[in-house]
Amino acid sequence: MNYASRWARLLARAVDLIVFGLVVLVLGASGIVDLDNIDNPYTMDGLITGVVGLVYFGAPAAAFGATLGKMALGMRVVGHNGEKASCIAILIREVYYSMERLLHNLPSSAHARQCFGNRRRSSCRPFWYPY
Repeated sequence: MNYASRWARLLARAVDLIVFGLVVLVLGASGIVDLDNIDNPYTMDGLITGVVGLVYFGAPAAAFGATLGKMALGMRVVGHNGEKASCIAILIREVYYSMERLLHNLPSSAHARQCFGNRRRSSCRPFWYPY
């Protein structure tokens, strides 16, 4: 199995963040959320943005095996065996990353260095990951 390079993963993430940012801007322009409060997860605006992020990153990955950024670069989320990851595994993955952002977890930066420092992505999963 060939793993995507760190630069390809970074570019896919950048594409996803740009698209997600546009979605959030549309929510702000339509008055659904106040853009001044979206970075505070303890407000309704932050909660709505968090749920939209969970849906944006989780739903395509569960349904198609990739987010829009990954699809654009021909990448996909896979399990240990190289097959499409299960919906439960994707949900756990997205909730894990959402909780890291929610709690402003300092070890997440060390986690990112570990992921980008290793060629094999399997080494950067938490010990409890289901795949």
